[in-house]
Amino acid sequence: MQLLEHTAEDVADRPVTAADLREAATNIRLGTRYLRRLLDRYAGDLAKTLAAYNAGEGAVARWEQRMPGAASDEFVESISFRETRRYVKAVLANYRRYRRLYGRRGPSAGPAATARHPGRRFLLIAEPSSPAS
Repeated sequence: MQLLEHTAEDVADRPVTAADLREAATNIRLGTRYLRRLLDRYAGDLAKTLAAYNAGEGAVARWEQRMPGAASDEFVESISFRETRRYVKAVLANYRRYRRLYGRRGPSAGPAATARHPGRRFLLIAEPSSPAS
């Protein structure tokens, strides 16, 4: 995962060095905590979460102001940073492919999934549960 030191410090609530971020366990722990924070902030909106992870929360706030209440796909197209727009589209496309291949619960969903990828472990970030109807 890629985190700037100041972002990692904000997430960790303590000083974090570049050396700390080169430690895989620390990096993954802080990175997933940051993604969870973003998912919560944007009420599970993956496009806004990914855009904020890539370009920052301030950029997302500006894009939201330009198109308040826009559908997720419209929001993605309104991202004015080409790199971020491409990043969001690529991650969402890969996420959809992953879901088609492995189903909602991912590779741990059953023996068929683990048989295709023996010995591999996958890190999944749970989606927020939807309200009961």
